[in-house]
This record gives sequence, C-alpha cells and structure tokens, in this order.
Amino acid sequence: NEMALDRYRTAVKCKPGARRLLELLKERGLPVGVATSNSRLLTGIVMEALDLSPFFDTVLTGEDVGKGKPDPEIYLTACRALSLPPAECMALEDSPNGIRSAAAAGCRAVMIPDLTPPDAQLQPLLYASVPTLGDVIGLLEGGTAHGKTECI
Repeated sequence: NEMALDRYRTAVKCKPGARRLLELLKERGLPVGVATSNSRLLTGIVMEALDLSPFFDTVLTGEDVGKGKPDPEIYLTACRALSLPPAECMALEDSPNGIRSAAAAGCRAVMIPDLTPPDAQLQPLLYASVPTLGDVIGLLEGGTAHGKTECI
C-alpha cells in the first residue's frame, strides 16, 4: 500500500559506514552489485531515497531469479553480471540465509549482523564477521583481500 511505500521513502536510513564504504569502492573503480531478496519496487524506492544508484553496477532482486536465498542463484547471477568469478567477490550479508547463499555460490561471505549473530553452524561459511559496513574497509585494506579484485 502507498502508506507503507512512503515509509520506505522517508524512514529507511543507510547502515553505519555504508556510504563511506561505497565511496571508497567507487574511488577504486571496483565493481559493486546488489543481490537482495526484496522486491524490485522496494529496492528501487530505497535506492532512490538514499541516492545509492550511482554506486552500483548491477541490481538484482528476488524477482530476477527463480530461487531465493539460501539458494546461490542470486549471487551466481550477480557475479556473472559483474563479469567476475564468485571467488573474487565479497558478499556482505546481515542474515543467515544470505550467508548461506553467498557461501554456496563461492563468494567470500562477510556477515554484518543485524538481528541474528552468526551461530556455530554459520561460522565455517564466513570469510569474516564485522560489526559495521565501515569495518569492511579494514578487510579490504588489511591484506585479507589476498590482492584480488574485490566486488561487493
């Protein structure tokens, strides 16, 4: 309904460190994509409200794939759209199903926990877990990127 959509236009805020991370990735010319389970409509509303579109080379939603997370299809599709092998991509996720999806695709899965912290079953799937999106910058600069092209 229109009232719910208006709430997305006005109430949704960027997560801490998001804009700084996106600006750094843009400066470095690294390819960046969105792989979300949300609808195309909601994704578009949020990206427009937060002026995020200039930072992304591809945007995939749950409507663009046949199977949702934890199936790896959305990440495999995003990697193809960015012309990169999954092993060279870092996937930033806040949910267990997102981590399962990214890891199954072969991406380096980084968890930025929102509501659910990583449990013992999720730990082996993680490349890293950090408190905020800003902390991902340390992963990129701290040598843990293994010198490869990163896409997020």
